[in-house]
Amino acid sequence: MLLHLLPRILMIRSWIERTLAAHAKEARSAAAVIETCGFRRLPAYFDAALLGRIRCVAVERVPVPPLASMGLRLFAGFESKHYAGITYGDTYFVDRRYDLTEIEGIGPKIAGLLAANGIGSFSRLAKSRLGELQRILESGGPHFRLADPASWPEQAKLAAASDWAGLRELQGKLSRGRRV
Repeated sequence: MLLHLLPRILMIRSWIERTLAAHAKEARSAAAVIETCGFRRLPAYFDAALLGRIRCVAVERVPVPPLASMGLRLFAGFESKHYAGITYGDTYFVDRRYDLTEIEGIGPKIAGLLAANGIGSFSRLAKSRLGELQRILESGGPHFRLADPASWPEQAKLAAASDWAGLRELQGKLSRGRRV
C-alpha cells in the first residue's frame, strides 16, 4: 500500500513546492500577521526563533492540493472546502478575509486592536456600527483616536463579498480611510 502512495506523496510535495514558489514574493513575516489578523497569543505558544522563520501569505482562497486528480479520490471533499488557513512547511496561508489591513485606514496596530475586540474578519467589520468602532479606538489610547472609521464598514462589505475591484475603486476616493 505504501508503494502505491509514494508517487502521490511526491506529486503533493511538488505541488506544495510550486505553490510556495508562486507566493514567495507575497510572504510576510509572522510578526506582521500576528498583529494584523489578531493572532496575539501565538508568542505564548511558540518561541521567537520559530516565529521569526515563519512566513505568512494572505490569499483570496487558501490553496489546497488537487488530491482527487492526483489519484486520491477519498480526499476529494478536502479540496472543496474553504479554509481560514493552512500551513505548508514554514509558510502559513491565511484567508485574505481575515487581513483587515486591506481596509484603507487600518494598519497592523489597528487591525490587532479590532481583532482583540472581536472584529477579526471583513464580515464582522461590515456589521460594525460607527460608535462601536470609535469606542474600540478610544480604548486603545490617544494614538488610535486619530483614525476615522467612518468608511471601514462600507469597505469591509465589499471585501467580504470579494469585490476587490469595487473596494479598490472606493479606496481611490479615500485617504487614510477618509473621503477626499
